[in-house]
Amino acid sequence: MHPDYGCTASKNFLSLHRLLRATLSIIRSDDFDFPEDGAVFEITDEEGAVLFSGATGKDGLLSAVLPLGTNIVTAISAPEDYIIDDTPKTVLQDEDGEVLELTVVNILEIEDVEPLPLPEEEEEEALPRTGSENVNYLYG
Repeated sequence: MHPDYGCTASKNFLSLHRLLRATLSIIRSDDFDFPEDGAVFEITDEEGAVLFSGATGKDGLLSAVLPLGTNIVTAISAPEDYIIDDTPKTVLQDEDGEVLELTVVNILEIEDVEPLPLPEEEEEEALPRTGSENVNYLYG
């Protein structure tokens, strides 16, 4: 049987029904809006059952067709040198055929760097004093 259909049998009849589904598209980019590939996500239902797991492609996209309901999206891994945001994100898909986009931005990890020492100040030679000392002369 096709995965989009279910079947219910009873004593006198057989019922065939289509499962209601929606598409969740995850868009992964860095903080400069460049797509990131290789970011792994897991999508679970409210009870914690894993519905889908996959990685973004070179275009930074990952799409999954899911049953309608409330789902939780969690980043499992981030590309090298990026900080992973593993905060679960809740999405509600309540319309058959709906396409919902979730944008996730990764931030480049910046290593702590020791500042370079300031150059030592060299003693400057005193300049010779020339001219007069602010004396005002009055000529009449």
